[in-house]
Amino acid sequence: PAERTARRGDHHRHPHDTWVPRMLYLCMRLNKQYEQALAGYEGYFANNPNNATVQRSIAVTRAYLEESRMHAVIDAMELARKDLENAIQAMAQAKDNGDQAAALEWDAKIPGLREKADSLQQDFNAKREVARQAWQALLDQEEGDDDLAKAKLVYLDVLDLLANRRYKEAYAKLDYARYNADELWEEFSELMIDIRLRDGATLNVSEQQALNRRH
Repeated sequence: PAERTARRGDHHRHPHDTWVPRMLYLCMRLNKQYEQALAGYEGYFANNPNNATVQRSIAVTRAYLEESRMHAVIDAMELARKDLENAIQAMAQAKDNGDQAAALEWDAKIPGLREKADSLQQDFNAKREVARQAWQALLDQEEGDDDLAKAKLVYLDVLDLLANRRYKEAYAKLDYARYNADELWEEFSELMIDIRLRDGATLNVSEQQALNRRH
């Protein structure tokens, strides 16, 4: 009986030991603990080098990690842009008001604000390119057949459109992409609402309901 119990325990432990770690790493990724998830997946793959599912999970997690590094500079970059725009407008207003001292004061601040905005823009561009390469690597690894990677590459293009205030194009691209990547449906739908708000466009019924749920 003891021998049968041991064998039965081994039988149940094997799938448990292989499945539970992968679920843990997935939960880490969904919780945006990308570095921990990536380390876990890579350790798992070292012991299971023929597991294609884990190989894809590594590529996905690495791409999300690089994208998170890009996102880390977006808020600072947009704030720096806004500060620069406000300074330029303030200088112009001071000139219109005949306040030469204020105009000169704003004029002295603008080069530093522009340098900061340009530096953050360059940092963002560099990190976005690394993220693009990571998603492209996943797409190449899957021989061009990965809806998540395709949608994420569209998203990175959309960021350029948003920077240039081409809101309708950005909205249309996300609307198309979200139908091909279920995992990103909610994320893209929320971003589409934000785009319409920036553009001053009217929300449809489902978008208005989703916006109401935010509050």
